[in-house]
Amino acid sequence: WGAMLGILEMLQAGITCFCDMYHFPAAGTRAAIDGGLRALPSGVLLQFTDHLNNVSTALEFVLELRKNAPSRIIPMLGPHAPYSCTPEMLHRVAEAAIEHHLGVHIHVAETRDEVQQVKQRTGMTPVEYLDSVGLLDNHVTAAHCIHVTDSEVELLADKQIGIVHCPSSNMKLASGFAPVPRMLQAGARVGLGTDGAASNNRLDVLQEARMAALIHKGYSADPGVVTSKQALHMATYGGAQALGLADSIGTLEVGKCADFAIISLAGAHTQPLHHLHSQLIYAAHAGDVVCTVVDGVVLYERGNFPHLDAERIMSRAREAAHRLVNS
Repeated sequence: WGAMLGILEMLQAGITCFCDMYHFPAAGTRAAIDGGLRALPSGVLLQFTDHLNNVSTALEFVLELRKNAPSRIIPMLGPHAPYSCTPEMLHRVAEAAIEHHLGVHIHVAETRDEVQQVKQRTGMTPVEYLDSVGLLDNHVTAAHCIHVTDSEVELLADKQIGIVHCPSSNMKLASGFAPVPRMLQAGARVGLGTDGAASNNRLDVLQEARMAALIHKGYSADPGVVTSKQALHMATYGGAQALGLADSIGTLEVGKCADFAIISLAGAHTQPLHHLHSQLIYAAHAGDVVCTVVDGVVLYERGNFPHLDAERIMSRAREAAHRLVNS
């Protein structure tokens, strides 16, 4: 029910596709299927937990999904991070991903502590370490990539690794500022993420685009970096690139999936309309979304969810939350 609540929020915010990793991947996948969104769930791996440290189990989960789930569900392998997975787990993930043509979703260089842990254990930075075990030879969606060097940025760009920039989470958790202007200059594939409600509170990619366009100007003292056009690109086609799905989503083109959102710019806060990119990034918000469509199916329109009982979902989510807090 918590995942279904997230589905409602994402649809209201014009989000058509999401990439999800962490506990309870089966429940999150069920929510995506029931909710109608395009989703990339992961067979999650963490060395600290007994039920999430088996590569064979994670692989079985994703192969079963690939066989039986709708085509809009695209499973990935999800080793949590270089510091939270053993070298053996990472080697096996790299091999399994190549053998079965699977994407890999992983957190990379999110905190300074993580970088130090990996350096102490391996003598390498997280990006160098992942490259050494062969993981970067696959399609990789790498969340955060905050504490990376210039040479690592070049490596990520050369390997066409999908970088997921999560500006709100990075600030809320005081993780730091990702070198996004440098990444864009290097031609890296950069998309936007929320990092989930637990690290952000909101599942709103328009908000993330605005934050991305603002914070890099602030810390770099350069108002010309991360333009509104670049921020909109990261929220749409850049996100599709980061997920390895640019051939099928991210732009409206003949032959691609009909995944799109309609955003009204009729409100006082978005008028007068002089510059589309600027209005969308600096003025529009999730409340301006009037319609969300996935695979040509209208999933949200002007406050209504044609295929979902929103009141029941919110009620059940509240009940579950109270049980958790009071237990």
